Amino acid sequence: MSITTTLTVPERGSATFSADMYTLFQAINTWAAEANGLANQIDSGALQGEWVSGTTYEEGDTVWSHVNFQTYRRKTNGAGTTDPSSDAANWERLPQMTGYADEVYALTGTELQPNNGSIQTKTLSENTVFTESFANGQSIVLMLENGASYSITWPALTWVTTTGDNVPVLTAKDTLVFWKVGSTLYATYVGSYA
Repeated sequence: MSITTTLTVPERGSATFSADMYTLFQAINTWAAEANGLANQIDSGALQGEWVSGTTYEEGDTVWSHVNFQTYRRKTNGAGTTDPSSDAANWERLPQMTGYADEVYALTGTELQPNNGSIQTKTLSENTVFTESFANGQSIVLMLENGASYSITWPALTWVTTTGDNVPVLTAKDTLVFWKVGSTLYATYVGSYA
């Protein structure tokens, strides 16, 4: 199985922006299902395991580095004694899928960190300055409580709304989505919940 779904961020100010955002959220569900299918293949043995110095690997073989715990794909047939994390000529680092966990994470600090899980909750009890550490392609859903009661400073980002780059007015319970494309962090206000 491979990931065939492409995610396209809608054009702000488009007459079809709302419909395009709905399509994007549907595509995210399909993309996640494809990613989970790929993860199941890895769990079933498609991933060979830890890289071993001196072992001969074929082009396309995948291993994980014991140096940085990242996954790498072999570019050429051969063996070597250099860890894949230091051997870009023979190994390509594969993207991480850690930001797409199904687990709900209760955010205790103020850093929006996708590696904690794709769904996060936060209850504010004071004015808050959020920071972020997203990599290109990572996203989270944030369910925020007490947003209307405190001042919030967001990290540098572009708000995707029907009226342009405008910070939303929050209520007692809100849902927001954050995602990074290239070096730009985007966010959108999904709505309030009971």
